[in-house]
Amino acid sequence: MTRATISEILVLKVGCLKILEKKFVIKIGNRNLFIQNQRVREIISDRKEDILYIYTIKNKNDFIFTSDLNLNAKRLLCRESLTRSVNKALKFVGKNLKPVRKLTSDNFRK
Repeated sequence: MTRATISEILVLKVGCLKILEKKFVIKIGNRNLFIQNQRVREIISDRKEDILYIYTIKNKNDFIFTSDLNLNAKRLLCRESLTRSVNKALKFVGKNLKPVRKLTSDNFRK
């Protein structure tokens, strides 16, 4: 498997990060996502401080992606909320590019 859908990523729990850090593998349902791209592995390794921060604010059975208003929410963040947040960030990034570009999450789909 080379790709995961947004719905599959949203159900990941903090405990998955420990395995990801060491083996570059994430178990999603009954499948495994193997991170084989060296650049992606480097990005994961470079984000150690962020991963450690997540460990301090969440339990291992908490979802990684939750509302900013309730970091310990036991409910999943919905797909639409994630897409809205990504588009908001991409709009900000696009305004700061030279030349200015309109970026949305659609730019990253197949």
